[in-house]
Amino acid sequence: MLEIGTGTGYSTALMCHRLGEDNVTSVEVDPDVAGRADAALEAAGYSTWTVTGDGLLGHPYRAPYDKVIATCAVRRIPYAWVQQTRPGGTILATVGSWPYGTGLARLTVMDDGTAEGLIIGRSSFMPARSQAVAPLAGDLSARAAYADTERRTPIAPRLLEEWTPAFLAQLGAPGALPLQAVSADSGRTVHYLFDPERESFAELTEDATGWTVRQGGPVALWDAVEQALTAWQDSGRSGIGTVRLRVTAEAHSYWIGDEAALRWEHRLT
Repeated sequence: MLEIGTGTGYSTALMCHRLGEDNVTSVEVDPDVAGRADAALEAAGYSTWTVTGDGLLGHPYRAPYDKVIATCAVRRIPYAWVQQTRPGGTILATVGSWPYGTGLARLTVMDDGTAEGLIIGRSSFMPARSQAVAPLAGDLSARAAYADTERRTPIAPRLLEEWTPAFLAQLGAPGALPLQAVSADSGRTVHYLFDPERESFAELTEDATGWTVRQGGPVALWDAVEQALTAWQDSGRSGIGTVRLRVTAEAHSYWIGDEAALRWEHRLT
């Protein structure tokens, strides 16, 4: 068993009790946290393999593992975890980059070096240290000053406050971050999506008749979100547990059923 994120060592101790200390490897990125966890495990009578390092790299020196469990959220399943899990083994990890709208993926590793499975439900963990998103500072309206397009949208951004739509929005617009601010002019709440790496934004404002979206940058973020959520609504608003995921060395593929509009491929190359 490989655990990503030792934390206090509590779950590590439970696994040692159940599986035997020689069958558990745990990786913690923070040296101070790792030291305290190691001391707590020793006090509990367990001398297991606790390693200080980047859990996104796994720990190849004790691979292959029967199971990999992550106690942090990741933007995508690192392929190193797939490589370090024996065929037939499982990976359990929270996928997503928002504080909410994240899903618990349970994948089985195949003989061909891929992994496939389901998002089995809601799950919320702090992000992996190296993937934590720095909050955007300054005047958000300045970031959205220059729009390339402006139009009406049938999808209200409040829909993203629901768990499954928030998860699907991240599939449609990976890298986008949701934010809100109160307009100094109207006093109304303005909803934003920002993708700092791709220098793109969507700004959504409400009036008496509905919502207007302004978009700027090379990626039309709200177009992608709107397409995903419209297809989801048209297909019956299925739960997060209907999302399937396949991981290869080249890409992550997500899908719901057989509809082309409910398929997303995030390529790594």
